[in-house]
Amino acid sequence: MDLKRAKAAASWLVEQLGPACEQIEVAGSVRRGKDEPGDVELVCIPKPGATKLEFGMTAQQLNPLEWQVQQLVRRKEISLYANGQRMKKFFVSKWMADVDLFIVRPPAQWGVIFTIRTGPAEFAHWLVTRVDKGGGCPNHYHVADGAVWKIGGKGDELVPTPTEESFFAVMGERWIEPARREPRWRKVKVR
Repeated sequence: MDLKRAKAAASWLVEQLGPACEQIEVAGSVRRGKDEPGDVELVCIPKPGATKLEFGMTAQQLNPLEWQVQQLVRRKEISLYANGQRMKKFFVSKWMADVDLFIVRPPAQWGVIFTIRTGPAEFAHWLVTRVDKGGGCPNHYHVADGAVWKIGGKGDELVPTPTEESFFAVMGERWIEPARREPRWRKVKVR
């Protein structure tokens, strides 16, 4: 699909899902401004709580994001084909677009997930690979479960990264414009 159609689909989805989210942003190749994005990627933090159900509906309690996704399915605006707690995949027929929705849930941090899902994949892989393996992640940290962890004697400690800028800072990097993100692999000496 071309970038114009991908941006239109992304904007429509942000409008549809936004009321059910504390935060929602476009990521992936659309954010990087690629001419021909393969899909639309969104990252969100869902609002907590359960949706109040209307008379005659099932007793299932859904959080606002789950509820809104189910409403889009019910109205046949999307076809859901992966429905996990941290990732959903669906097709938006109006825009003929495949969509990946990444959901930030603790211990995951917005800064880590948004950066990784903006990509490109090789840059994200480099950034989360430890320096002693040729990557960009300082050796006293590791990235797991969508979060940065400081390696310590009494167990690993979660390092808050609520923004992309804070994630880059923890990695010892300045924030890089999405369209300019390139991996900088270092050669590693073999012992």
